Amino acid sequence: VGGEADAYQRVRPCLEVMGTSLMHCGAAGSGQQAKLANQIAVAGVMFSVCESLLYAQEAGLDVDAWLELVVPGAGGSTAMNTLGRRILKGDFAPGFFVEHFVKDLGLCLEECRRMGLVLPGTERAEECYRMVQALGGGKDGTQSLVRTLARACGKQWKR
Repeated sequence: VGGEADAYQRVRPCLEVMGTSLMHCGAAGSGQQAKLANQIAVAGVMFSVCESLLYAQEAGLDVDAWLELVVPGAGGSTAMNTLGRRILKGDFAPGFFVEHFVKDLGLCLEECRRMGLVLPGTERAEECYRMVQALGGGKDGTQSLVRTLARACGKQWKR
């Protein structure tokens, strides 16, 4: 949350009704910046999950067994454990809509230009998620990226 610290303390009980992970980030606008930084992290993690699953599939691995091997190790993550499993089930329902992610990544890139930052991973993620959207996946979950990555290679996600 961004804004004056005393105002944050006054509204905190209301915010606690909506969520449990609350943090005062600083001046007005800081909460939005924290959200955008999170979305950059999510974009990188989603690439990791989707690309590794597609690679495992195309390498002929037992992808279900591979996922069980990777989740507890250094390559594992909450996203790998939850969204990776959903991908394996063919579940592309949104936890977070692609169309909202495209909007957020666009905002990230606007802020990057303003700050003089070049974040090529974020640029590539925004481009790829715009492809997902252009192919009709705007209402799907962010994990649907795996299908677009496969399609871009002339492959098909087989689940």
